[in-house]
Amino acid sequence: MRAEGILYRHGREFKADDIVKIRRLSVSCMGPKLVLPDQIIRQGCLRTNSHGFLQNQDVFEDSVLKTLSCLRVLDLTATSIENIPDCIGDLLHLRYLDFDGTNIREIPTSIGNLVNLRSLNISKCKFLERLPVSISKLHNLRWLDMTFCPLLTYVPKGIGKLENFYCLEGFMVGQNDSANEEGCDLEELKNLSELRVLSIYRLERAERGASALANKPFLNDLMLGWMRPGGTAEGEEQISKAERICNEMAQPLSTLVYIHFYEYPGRQFPSWMATSSLAESFPDLTYLGLLGLPCCTELPPLGTLPQLKYLRIDRARAMTAIGSQFLGSRGSAFPKLERLIFIDMPQWEEWTFNGALLAVKLFPSLRKCLIVKCPKLRALPDDLHRATNLHELYLRQAYGLSEINNLPLAYKLEVTNGRGLKKISNIPLLRYLEVGNCPNLECVENLDKLQHLVLICSEETEQLPQWFQT
Repeated sequence: MRAEGILYRHGREFKADDIVKIRRLSVSCMGPKLVLPDQIIRQGCLRTNSHGFLQNQDVFEDSVLKTLSCLRVLDLTATSIENIPDCIGDLLHLRYLDFDGTNIREIPTSIGNLVNLRSLNISKCKFLERLPVSISKLHNLRWLDMTFCPLLTYVPKGIGKLENFYCLEGFMVGQNDSANEEGCDLEELKNLSELRVLSIYRLERAERGASALANKPFLNDLMLGWMRPGGTAEGEEQISKAERICNEMAQPLSTLVYIHFYEYPGRQFPSWMATSSLAESFPDLTYLGLLGLPCCTELPPLGTLPQLKYLRIDRARAMTAIGSQFLGSRGSAFPKLERLIFIDMPQWEEWTFNGALLAVKLFPSLRKCLIVKCPKLRALPDDLHRATNLHELYLRQAYGLSEINNLPLAYKLEVTNGRGLKKISNIPLLRYLEVGNCPNLECVENLDKLQHLVLICSEETEQLPQWFQT
């Protein structure tokens, strides 16, 4: 067997037996212009062209593409390419096209000729401003990633015709902000029944929910995102509109494994998230990220989700209390949860499990809990000692906590910037303690298994604290 793949590096002299048909080529560390060896051009057999580490290459010549008529895979990830030649539309066998992290500014209309294209990645193209309408001709497209393109403000109408999508990331609702160019509404998603992954942005521009999430029997990863109005608080109209749109989008089917909300402006969660039958609605949900809840004051009964392993609540800035409604009413609350994260909740004061029956298992699988930038939180729940598998607890900028005690922590406690903290006690299984900038800490006791202690003091500290010396 003769090798069919070659790494072409530093533009060095290329020599190979003409009998060898080069099918796969990886190019790295070229100059500003890509030049292929004459032998590869003569053979015309190249199927895969991958360009690694071409940060300085900003020119992709027409002449190069014209010689690659058999190409199936073109990977230009993280190159400095700025312009795509029109003749890319002549690569009729192309199936995978990757511009991830490049400097391209536009995609030529001729891309609509790539009738065999299955995957198009334009993620992190920071200068890309628009997509051609001809993208709606790519009827074999299964995977499209448009995320992290800051100048891209809309998706051309017609994307809903591409009914073979498995993965659609970065779908944007609404038309171009600055031009009279027609974009997509949620109606475009109605017929995309093969979707496995769907992320929707700019939902604040939606007018109707259009049952956009219905009829998606394979969907397992869903992201719903809004853009907050710069420098202004959410008005009542925006709040009620977000709630209405989410409810009109229809309840997703029970196949979801991942759900992400970004900057959801509603005061109440959609009915399909706030239901008491959450466990039946989402029996396989494993990952839930609620990142940006400016108006929500109460969480759904997330503890009833039978397979939830990861929960992150971030920027829930109106929430003042989390109580027993968070647990739900089942025999075990958060039975599979392994990581629980709260970040940037400036008004959160109270976290209690009052009303949870002793027979209810609380967080039986929880191993790691992180609380960051929750300055008003006064205390950890008394019943947190029932989380018997808890290994790690991180408390950062939780200024309101005065005591940390009676926990089953089996490994690590880290407390940073806890200016209100006075006492750490009765954590008999703890082996690793890190205390950073807790100037009022007076008492550390009953840590029977402690093996490692890290103490980080401010530059003004002149002597070790009394509790450390004793």
